[in-house]
Amino acid sequence: MANYSMSEILGLGRFKRKAAHKQNKDPQYNFSHFSARADDDSGHYTTEPAQEPIMDLITEQDNQPEPIKKHSRGHNVAVSEEAKNSPVLAVKLLRETDLSSKKIKAKLQDEPEALSKFTRKYMEEHDPSWEFLDDEEKAVKAMTFSVNNGDANGYNQARHHAVNALKKMEEPMTEDEIQNLIERTRQMMNESNPNTADNVETRKQADQEYQEAIAKAAEKLNAAYAKTGIRQADYGNY
Repeated sequence: MANYSMSEILGLGRFKRKAAHKQNKDPQYNFSHFSARADDDSGHYTTEPAQEPIMDLITEQDNQPEPIKKHSRGHNVAVSEEAKNSPVLAVKLLRETDLSSKKIKAKLQDEPEALSKFTRKYMEEHDPSWEFLDDEEKAVKAMTFSVNNGDANGYNQARHHAVNALKKMEEPMTEDEIQNLIERTRQMMNESNPNTADNVETRKQADQEYQEAIAKAAEKLNAAYAKTGIRQADYGNY
């Protein structure tokens, strides 16, 4: 079976993301603990697609690896809305637990947003009420403090690094996803362009079926008239 890249399907290139990010020299702003970890069952993990020419055509075939059969838990969590809303907790659960992606997404939906170690420590040192707040109140307090104090507690930086870590966990499409995308693209093209190969073939088939139906109807009519002793040439006399 032919392998399809995103550029082959849509005619657009996907450019390789820059994976390296400069970290602040101040150790208190070091969020390296949010780095992505590969957890693919096969032991092989690809974080970035190769750079491809922007005008690749669908008919082009390349030497890319076989599409993966199934996504890892990391990918399933990383692309979810739950992870986008609570990225720090998503990374924490992926790194520190063996929970399935389904259970992780349930936790992300039900539990308060997690805070980074730096943010928790900063708030403990600068907010006397911190130890008396529950987790949900702490998340709101940390966010509010960040907005009002130029992100001194690192709340937004932690979210940013967590989001980047999740992006690195995203995987190429599976074979089924590629085929579904090809089919959806084909349907959209057929709906917007009456002269696609599919639409031309559909009309041709409809014309052929119509002509066959007419021929069968004429044959049936001739047979019925013949039984009454009337030939086709005599129809006009009746």
